[in-house]
Amino acid sequence: MGTMGSGKTTLAKKLSEKLGIKHYDLDDVVWIKKFSKKRAKKKRYKKFKEIVDKKKWIIEGVHNNWTEYAFKKVELLIWLDLNPHNVASQLIKRYIIGLIKRNERGEFKTQWSAVKYAYKYRKDSNKGKFHKLMIEKYKPNLVHIKTRRQLGEFVEGSSELK
Repeated sequence: MGTMGSGKTTLAKKLSEKLGIKHYDLDDVVWIKKFSKKRAKKKRYKKFKEIVDKKKWIIEGVHNNWTEYAFKKVELLIWLDLNPHNVASQLIKRYIIGLIKRNERGEFKTQWSAVKYAYKYRKDSNKGKFHKLMIEKYKPNLVHIKTRRQLGEFVEGSSELK
């Protein structure tokens, strides 16, 4: 878990590949057609619960309240709590690449909103508060990553997680 641009998707894909565990992007649970048509809440939760009820899974996303079920079942929670300046630079990079590739991440309004959100995440965003609350409530086995260096070191050592 973590804010937009913190590296959740990249980390989930790398862990999935290294550990041989399927990765699920929660955006694919929320959206029928990415960023344009949402799935009905009941269908979304049903799809989400089917994933979390599997024996092994890696999920990633920024979503909150409806994802609490996963916190009850998680074996290891990785919290990407990076400095907002680092996240902002990643989001700007994503914006430029999106412009070149002409995809939805190339929309300035979307990326500017994400940059502003990255600065609010730690202090006053609902999702940031929700993440902290879930950690306090369920006390999962937690890896709290605060720097890109820690993230790289974690990925390098992740084959030991099996």
